[in-house]
Amino acid sequence: MGCQRLEEVIASVGGPSNFFTLSGPLPRLLHSRTVTKTLTIDKNDAGQRVDSFLRKLLPDAPHGLVQKLIRTGQVRVDGGRTTPDGRLEAGMRLEIRDRRAAEGVRSFIEQENGMLNLIKPISDTLEILFEDEHILAINKPSGLPSHGGSGAKGDSALSRAWTHLGTVGRGHTFRPALPHRLDIGTSGVLLVAKTAEALRSLTAQFRNREVSKHYLALVSGVILSKSGTIRHPLRRVDAQAGDMPKVVVAKRRGQSAESEYEVKETFEIASLLQVILHTGRTHQIRAHFSAIGHPLVGDDRYGFVATNKAFKDKFNLECPFLHAERLVIQHPKKKSKTLEFEALLPEIREELLQTIRDGWRPPKLRKQR
Repeated sequence: MGCQRLEEVIASVGGPSNFFTLSGPLPRLLHSRTVTKTLTIDKNDAGQRVDSFLRKLLPDAPHGLVQKLIRTGQVRVDGGRTTPDGRLEAGMRLEIRDRRAAEGVRSFIEQENGMLNLIKPISDTLEILFEDEHILAINKPSGLPSHGGSGAKGDSALSRAWTHLGTVGRGHTFRPALPHRLDIGTSGVLLVAKTAEALRSLTAQFRNREVSKHYLALVSGVILSKSGTIRHPLRRVDAQAGDMPKVVVAKRRGQSAESEYEVKETFEIASLLQVILHTGRTHQIRAHFSAIGHPLVGDDRYGFVATNKAFKDKFNLECPFLHAERLVIQHPKKKSKTLEFEALLPEIREELLQTIRDGWRPPKLRKQR
């Protein structure tokens, strides 16, 4: 073999289409073929830098190794060498010629397939309000997390959306994502961005306060004014126990927060409000109405213990009575098109309201009169 020409050696192991890592002795290389991996860039991976895309495919690889793969030509785009800041476009073919890196990409795809078992929803129920190629709007039930735990594992509104869309296990660096969140106990309109472009657009709309968010909230006590606006600055408090406030009013170090409300209906023990959020702080509605003495019914963090217990005993209400009723956005692709989503109040909450309308009051409150 030592007297063979290099061209003959290459031909004997499969021809010039096989790539070799030229870092070891020649005899060793002749007995092992380099593993390669080729991926076609789709529209959701387009627009990224080459090094950013590779770091997602190879999450365990050091930053320096990714840069070296690109610099030494072990990563090619459409057959040619590239640079770390090169931009990927839809339809481009990215080829990884380093064996370990190629196997790492294969491992990434296997991990994606493994996620199918980790995120398997307890129920495949998904009330779809609207869907096109860019957006999925659903009516999230109370008690279901918007997003799963670490690594988005476990049953959640997002995992149910992934299952519905069939987007897990394809090896893409982008998966449909949430441009906003609802607390686990909050029901109502929740959006899922199906493309990276839609996610960027919707996230910007929420960040820039360009969306209209309407909620239904049942609060303790009777609010005498028919409408009003709460503008208490809010600050998050870290390391709090599960039943302690997570957000507090803080005029000096708090972030600006504005909640506008209108009283839709009053009862002897509670008020049903429509709340419009002009900002989107964590627990904003819950903290604001607690601050004015009318916390949400069922809210263990911010509410009244006796009231919460009475509603839990009667209606099995274990979370704040809060529903994201309506959401208005601009279409992420068709900027001149306005989309309005509405979600009906869950039937079990309608039954609760009707029982109160019929005159039910917690026993302890009846004795106090």
